[in-house]
Amino acid sequence: MKGDLHTHTVFSDGINTAEEMVQAAITAGLREFGISDHSFTPFDPGYCMPPEKYPEYVQTIRELQKKYAGQIDLKCGLELDYYSDN
Repeated sequence: MKGDLHTHTVFSDGINTAEEMVQAAITAGLREFGISDHSFTPFDPGYCMPPEKYPEYVQTIRELQKKYAGQIDLKCGLELDYYSDN
């Protein structure tokens, strides 16, 4: 496998930080890695990212892109659910 573009972190329903996920992807030898946490859905906020966290999320991924440049191609995404407010 060369990459994984659908992963989640503690920003939504994942159990690891974004940096832990990136480090694991590098260790696994992935060339491309995408973090795509769940967008907000008002009917079930338990698994998704609150909108006020979006700026921190994007900033975190951008910082990791710089930190791990040359080691992995890191993508920043957002999984938009059918009933998302976005």
